[in-house]
Amino acid sequence: MKGILDSAFTEAKRVLVMVFPLFLSHHPICEEYMPDMLKIGKVHLCKGCFLGYSFSIFLLALYFLILPGMKMEILLEPELMIPVGIILGSLQLARAFIIRAPSWWKTVQKLLLGAGIASVIIGVVELPLDGIYRFLILAVCFFTYGLLGGVLRFHYLKRTCQECRFHGEWERCEGFSRLFEENRRSIDL
Repeated sequence: MKGILDSAFTEAKRVLVMVFPLFLSHHPICEEYMPDMLKIGKVHLCKGCFLGYSFSIFLLALYFLILPGMKMEILLEPELMIPVGIILGSLQLARAFIIRAPSWWKTVQKLLLGAGIASVIIGVVELPLDGIYRFLILAVCFFTYGLLGGVLRFHYLKRTCQECRFHGEWERCEGFSRLFEENRRSIDL
């Protein structure tokens, strides 16, 4: 049994090391994407995701840790916070129709994404339901958004990468190879 667990752990670690850099940044390290990237230490991050998720964490900390006595008095009812959060987060999908959005719009979209994520989480947590139902609602919301966001991100990435000398052939892309190599070394799994 121990051998099976060890080999399962080794395989899971191999897959994690292979995929984890895409969670840190889904942009290849190249001229086209450098304005969209942030480097913290040796790790390359997507500026937009870093901004959106950081803002979401800030809002959640503010709500749950700093303002716990004010909670619902300052916000909408939980049943309304969920669709409002979905709408705020979905405004990022408008980028599919804009080829080159100005940087201020990208920043606004990412802040709205963060506010949307926080709004959905707060709304679901505040619903008068058992924990398993809250978990299922969160899972459906985030799976759906992740799927839509992933498809949109793939479409945008593919469109941008087609203009490159590698023509979207990511297995040959030096930028993706460099991203994986640098981020793998920095997480040192």
